Amino acid sequence: MSGIAHAAPAGFPAYTYIGTAFNKNNLRYNPTGELIFPCIRGTVGRIANPLARYYLYYAPHDAPGGICLAYGDHLSGQFTEYPYNPIFSRKWPGGPDGISHISSPHVLWNSRVKQFYLYFHGENTVTRVATSTDGINFTYQGGCITEVGLNFDREIHLGVFHNPLSGWPDKGRSAAPSFGTENGEEYMFYEAGGRLDGSIAVAKVL
Repeated sequence: MSGIAHAAPAGFPAYTYIGTAFNKNNLRYNPTGELIFPCIRGTVGRIANPLARYYLYYAPHDAPGGICLAYGDHLSGQFTEYPYNPIFSRKWPGGPDGISHISSPHVLWNSRVKQFYLYFHGENTVTRVATSTDGINFTYQGGCITEVGLNFDREIHLGVFHNPLSGWPDKGRSAAPSFGTENGEEYMFYEAGGRLDGSIAVAKVL
């Protein structure tokens, strides 16, 4: 299987799998053997002395979870695990007791205040946010809401733009895409594989 999917909705590019962001079997911090929700963000012009040009955030889902970081200078290359993962764990200063796990990182850059905003869940029913000026050290700000509609049933489906590979690493499942562009070339980082066996894969518009 080529891994090329017809673009939908109209005009959306087709991505082709090119590899994994790293070998998860070599990670220092990998408590459950499954990784989800990659989020790729650029550091140029945002951080004075970054570890690399790109930061890749990800997490295991099951307990204890933990927000993790890998970094690299090229979207097509292998990423290096941050040696002190997780950068944000289920226990933080002033945080509530009894949180079984935190996961699903989504990081945004707020240019007005020059900070990264990290959105994550913990427990599954609570979306939380933390902020950072360096993309590594985050300070918890509290719980917040994602837009799901007044009845928590809002879904807007625009169509499939990437069908999963039947073989490695997708094994019939791809999810949680995050997009980046380097030198005019478009990349997609995504969660590949079964829910409890996920890897972070990379696809490219060829």
